[in-house]
Amino acid sequence: MKKKYAFHPSDYAIGETEKFYSDMAAKGWILEKRHGSSSCFKKAEPQKLRYRVEVIPYSIFAKEEEKGPSGEQLSLFRECGWKYVTGSDFIHIFSTKIENDAPEFYMQPEQQAPTIKKMRNRYILRCLLYLLAFFFYGFPIFSRDFSLLSFVNGSIAFFVDNPIFTITYYLFFISNIPINLIGFIKLNKLYYQLKNGIPIDHSPKLKRFNIAPLLFDILLIACLISIFTIFPNKTYPLPTESSGPYILLSDLGVEGTREDWVSGGMIYIDNEVEYHNSLITEHWYCEEHIITRQISDNAYEFDILSHDVYRLNSKNLCIPLAKSLMICRTRADSTSDFMEVEVSDFDHVWTYDDYWLIAIKDDYVYCIGRPHESGEELMIILQAFAEKNYA
Repeated sequence: MKKKYAFHPSDYAIGETEKFYSDMAAKGWILEKRHGSSSCFKKAEPQKLRYRVEVIPYSIFAKEEEKGPSGEQLSLFRECGWKYVTGSDFIHIFSTKIENDAPEFYMQPEQQAPTIKKMRNRYILRCLLYLLAFFFYGFPIFSRDFSLLSFVNGSIAFFVDNPIFTITYYLFFISNIPINLIGFIKLNKLYYQLKNGIPIDHSPKLKRFNIAPLLFDILLIACLISIFTIFPNKTYPLPTESSGPYILLSDLGVEGTREDWVSGGMIYIDNEVEYHNSLITEHWYCEEHIITRQISDNAYEFDILSHDVYRLNSKNLCIPLAKSLMICRTRADSTSDFMEVEVSDFDHVWTYDDYWLIAIKDDYVYCIGRPHESGEELMIILQAFAEKNYA
């Protein structure tokens, strides 16, 4: 049996959807299955069919069998000459032959308004959720600064590490926010039209091509595929000698025995290197935990070093990335919390809270979390990085 798929009008375009299926039936393509953004048709003789859309809302907690028309509704529609064809989400499709002269679902337009209202409310909820997800990606977790500048700064570090995913992520949500807003506006207009006793136009003029479903599918697929670029290219145990532009505690003169930091069955520091290579940067993230002195059977002194090293393809991104790391890698509320200090051999150095250190040298950006209460401790850390001749 020959079949074909075609993008149908958006869910909110109820009259357009009905006419679209009737036009396809007149061309010999009978609706078989409706999916999220496309419909499946089977080849048959051209038929004159009327299609009607019934909006059947359901709760997000509804079971699968509670979605769609009930057995009682199906029996009622069948007695009136309507055959249930298919459904997807809130939208359910019924058909009848034109010569059957089957009655409309609603004697009065006002009776249909409540279902349209529920569907309208769902569109505005989607719009708000997309908006929230759009901003959530860029805002740092710990910052209390929800300004646009904080959003931009927070996004840069994600973009540098994951440019493909970041672009597709933002395009997906940027495109869906207006699509759902348009759906809300159109359904709101239809709701008040029905409330005022004006029925749905079942044969409106169709647009030549609805790009929204195609755009949604392309961006969703691209976003899902690009998720795999988020994960590190490789993760390996921290070597005894640095094999990259990162440093070890031994480079700072700290000696001891490496052990994973485990608490409550969870590993907090696992003495590993995560390496990520994107289109924009190479990125090393290192964690090291060593026991420096055993005090008793259950007590010991330890030292910790964790840091990020970026080698960027463009020096122009160094300062924007450093500003971004100030927000998304530390607990600072804003970049102004950091104090810049002059250090030879480095283009820029910033410190915060005698713990966080961010530095730029050539095309490298460093973000280190380690106590440095004195200038001498600060210089020891920076000197260790400056001596790395990694190529």
